[in-house]
Amino acid sequence: MTNQPNKFDPQIITDRKEYISLFDNFEGNKQEVFKQILDIRKFEIELYWKRTTFFWTIIGSVIAGYFIVFSKTDSNQNSLKILFSLSNLGLVFSVGWYFANRGAKFWQVNWEKHVDIMEDDIIGPLYKTTINKEYYRKKFFHLLSPFPFSVSKINQVLNVVLIGFWVIIIMDLFMSNLTIELSSIESYYSFYSLLGLATFISLFSLFAFTQTGINNLFKKEKQLKSTEINFEKRGLKQTPKTNE
Repeated sequence: MTNQPNKFDPQIITDRKEYISLFDNFEGNKQEVFKQILDIRKFEIELYWKRTTFFWTIIGSVIAGYFIVFSKTDSNQNSLKILFSLSNLGLVFSVGWYFANRGAKFWQVNWEKHVDIMEDDIIGPLYKTTINKEYYRKKFFHLLSPFPFSVSKINQVLNVVLIGFWVIIIMDLFMSNLTIELSSIESYYSFYSLLGLATFISLFSLFAFTQTGINNLFKKEKQLKSTEINFEKRGLKQTPKTNE
């Protein structure tokens, strides 16, 4: 006896025809569906930047507070406790922002895929047709020309840089104020060398990992971006009937 698929389980969609068939019983038309997709996509982008503003405001305040206390500190225990608290608070909010960025990117990509699949029958391949990115990648050193950087990827890289910043700050607080002898570590690593290395990695990452489309920096063969259909449709939970 074989197990029959449960109609309430998620439905995996990997084919365009299968995706379009989801709307066969829809009483409206594809234009209405497509308009709704564009509206939700626009809403998700607006939410993305609102969240970014929120986290930048909080983290910027923590950074300002940290350096205000640091500039007035006399190495007493209360000042160190404040610095340590602020640095940990900054790290927590930075990690939270990183997760929020990835979550927002997930939903942005989700609705972009919907647009890619639906638009052909409504307005044609408008969103899929873009300027040739490879042509502009050759003009990186033309400082006034366009370049295919992804704004959201830059935001994520800066987010990771900020996490690294707080980690270095916390490490420096420990190494500067712990009573345990750390001379063997300090002979190889210092606050300045770590910060310099982190800055170099940050600048390299901003160039290498923030270009739109598939990252081709380390690949010999150039690949064009394509939309992979990989959706799942949530199942409906059946409410058990109760005897009245």
